[in-house]
Amino acid sequence: MASYIIIIIIIIIIIIIIIIIIIIIIIIIIIIIIIITPMEDELTEDEKIALLGKPKLGNAVRAQIRVKENKEYKVFSFLYFHK
Repeated sequence: MASYIIIIIIIIIIIIIIIIIIIIIIIIIIIIIIIITPMEDELTEDEKIALLGKPKLGNAVRAQIRVKENKEYKVFSFLYFHK
């Protein structure tokens, strides 16, 4: 019976060590991301101008699309679908 308790304690210790290693890896990745990504103040003038052309979400909530149907396609679709 005592051997089962020792095995369970060893398994729990191994799980705790694995969780600690995963947390350390996550912290290292976050630190690397923070170091690698440049701050807005550190960007050159050309990089700031390039960011102005980057697509981004804005206040526009509507879009208007105009579809002009080709006459050749209209005749083809009429003949094809109205047999």
